[in-house]
Amino acid sequence: MCVKTITSFPESSPAIDGAVSLFNSNNGRLLLIADAKEITARRTATASFLATQLLAFKKWKNEQKENAILTILGCGVQGRAHLDVFTQLSKWNKVKKKKR
Repeated sequence: MCVKTITSFPESSPAIDGAVSLFNSNNGRLLLIADAKEITARRTATASFLATQLLAFKKWKNEQKENAILTILGCGVQGRAHLDVFTQLSKWNKVKKKKR
């Protein structure tokens, strides 16, 4: 069993913070408390990767897959998480990163 708790205080830095608590589903004992930012970033990037696979990769021919270029627009936590996940789960002919 898992619970994600998020707080939002726009005047603070960081404005959004939180934790993920993992409990044993048999006895309710706390097993883990983790930073929600990292887990959320990786979950979002992984969902993006799976959507890309379903919508694009499966339709590509082998030549298209071999010449694929990954482009990341943006920066911050999500940009880094997407770069990590996409390069760990697939091979790219070229990777381009653009910060704004």
